[in-house]
Amino acid sequence: MQANADADPGSEHAVLAHLLRSYRDTPPGDTPRRWLLLEAAHVQGQTRIGPHGRVHLHMLALAWETRAWREVAGQVFRLLLVPLGHALGRLPLGNPGSARVSAFQPMALTPEIRGCLQAARTAVAQAASGPARAG
Repeated sequence: MQANADADPGSEHAVLAHLLRSYRDTPPGDTPRRWLLLEAAHVQGQTRIGPHGRVHLHMLALAWETRAWREVAGQVFRLLLVPLGHALGRLPLGNPGSARVSAFQPMALTPEIRGCLQAARTAVAQAASGPARAG
């Protein structure tokens, strides 16, 4: 039986699911926010092959939608690297996954990505604790 990512709100899966929902809910015109959410989702999911590949597919779709052809090429390249990186255990942790950075370079989290991840973790934790009660 496969666990539902939302069934365990404190899990890493729930945080990733929250980031991807936020991405889908962000208006198409807010491209910088959409990229930030995908980069945070990449960092969150990059140690698991399925989520890692799915985030790159979302990145490819966003690059195509915004006609960012260099990014399209970069995402195709990264999609080809995902299985190899997982098979060899060579994942550049902290890398945001976009073509503006090397696909091979581990990185420290930017303040923006760190903040986005923290906000997602907070939202997931709040959802897990249920509605706030008036005192």
